Amino acid sequence: NQNLDGYLGEVIEWKRQNPADDILTAMIEAEEEGDRMSPKELRDQVNLLFVAGHETTVNLIGTGIWELLKDPDQAATLRDDPSLDSAAIDELLRWVSPVQFSRRITLAEIEVRGVTIPPRTFVQAALGSANHDPDKFGPTAEQLDVTRADAGQHVSFGSGIHYCLGASLAKLEGQVAIGRFLRRFPDAQVDEWKWNGRINLRGLDELKVSVA
Repeated sequence: NQNLDGYLGEVIEWKRQNPADDILTAMIEAEEEGDRMSPKELRDQVNLLFVAGHETTVNLIGTGIWELLKDPDQAATLRDDPSLDSAAIDELLRWVSPVQFSRRITLAEIEVRGVTIPPRTFVQAALGSANHDPDKFGPTAEQLDVTRADAGQHVSFGSGIHYCLGASLAKLEGQVAIGRFLRRFPDAQVDEWKWNGRINLRGLDELKVSVA
């Protein structure tokens, strides 16, 4: 963490001297009524974007490849039809949910399925569970289907004002990485894998595959 903080501090200071048309420059220059983020606030925000945008996408790609190699029929369907790449990534996001939970605090009283939640209550939303809800995705909710028409209605990126700002980039990275992997290595097989053991940021610490 200290090494990362030091690195980000250097990057931020360099960017102050070399502004460009990019998100870091926009964050440095952002202000509200003359008030700007402190150096620590700026570094913390950059750290959040860096880590959140990296680990979650790595988990999507790793678990996505793992799930498809375990299901040769689905892998073959996607491999043979590149037009499915976008829908397949949405289905993998629904199926493996790199972020399993998201917390919210109610601003007003709300009722959910007969349960009244008072204002200012901490709520833990189980995104992974919602993505497998048969009331939403029907009787095949517990099946991986890269042709699923409504897969894009998953909540892996959150929703509303809390929707992940890196969603489009993450999906594009997943499409390129997973699609090209399957087509370049059609005979790939899983040899070993190891889960990271985390409850929320679910993913693999290790994935070894044979490609020949």
